[in-house]
Amino acid sequence: MFISPVFARAKRWYARYERFLIPGALLFGIIADTITFRFINLSLAFSILFTHLLLSLLAITFMHAHDTLWAGYEQKTLRFIRLFAPLLLQFTFGALLSGFLIFYGFAGSFSVSWPFLLLIIFLMVSNDLLKKYYLLFIVHLSVFFFSLLSYAILVIPTILKQMGTSVFLLSSLLSSLFMFAYLFALSSFIPNIRTSRRALTVSFLSIISIMNLFYFTNIIPPIPLSLREIGVYHSVSRESESGTYHLLAEELSLIDRLRFYPPIHKVGEVIVFTSVFAPADLKTTIIHHWQYYNASEKTWISAGNISFPMTGGRINGYRGYSKKTVLPGLWRVDIENPRGQVMGRIRFHVKEVQNPLQLRTEWK
Repeated sequence: MFISPVFARAKRWYARYERFLIPGALLFGIIADTITFRFINLSLAFSILFTHLLLSLLAITFMHAHDTLWAGYEQKTLRFIRLFAPLLLQFTFGALLSGFLIFYGFAGSFSVSWPFLLLIIFLMVSNDLLKKYYLLFIVHLSVFFFSLLSYAILVIPTILKQMGTSVFLLSSLLSSLFMFAYLFALSSFIPNIRTSRRALTVSFLSIISIMNLFYFTNIIPPIPLSLREIGVYHSVSRESESGTYHLLAEELSLIDRLRFYPPIHKVGEVIVFTSVFAPADLKTTIIHHWQYYNASEKTWISAGNISFPMTGGRINGYRGYSKKTVLPGLWRVDIENPRGQVMGRIRFHVKEVQNPLQLRTEWK
């Protein structure tokens, strides 16, 4: 087979800098997502993620079609595309995984959702460290399926404007049907795929099982909800005309702000104020689950749930608050959806104080 001098130079250049190009493509995807998703609306972010999914699927399909059907074909354009297709695959995987880390990270509390978030981080890191395995058909198609399922879990509730177990199971079903239909179509013109279908089926079923385990144990954050703001206050009032909330908060030192349990010097009624973002017209219930720490039993005790309905669409999030009479000690409040999925948690240490406090007014 004739190899043009241009292609030979490109191949030598790629081989020389591959150790920089592939992690560079991953890093570029992460940076692009981090910058982009901070300044665009939800619909455009979903469109960008869908584009990455489509590009990764095209790269996977082309790589294996080329290796099986066109490996001896002397069309140099196809050889150039095949040479750099792994870079496109690494870039799209990096962009997808970092995008999911951003969305799911904002939607949940790391102290609750850490197994799922660490799984995404592991896939991002291994995308570089284990890149030779990522070029295997079974591995990169499994990563694609994980990405597709994560995307469906994120987007379908937004489209249907509802959340719940049935919506999650629908997302899983649609993702699985697509993957098996894709495998069936691919194996019809790439016969070698048939030998991998059993291993891929096991991989897909394992991914589905893990995701369902994470969902039904409330480890997956309550996508597409995301906690925009949370704080502990002394009092709250609302202007009837403008709808603006006036909140009185303590002036805390930098050291106090960095404490795992920042202090609040008020025994009696305290307020937890939250702002939760949801897509337009999505209706659900927000729950503030109050808990206190029993030092003698070394365990957290529920002090009750306070819930209120919310409707999505407000850019800065749907605002709501709950009040609770508290005693001195360690407290925490989980912000949950009706299934008990935690989107955020605030901790504080209630202390008594003798002298008057310096309070500041905040407007929300």
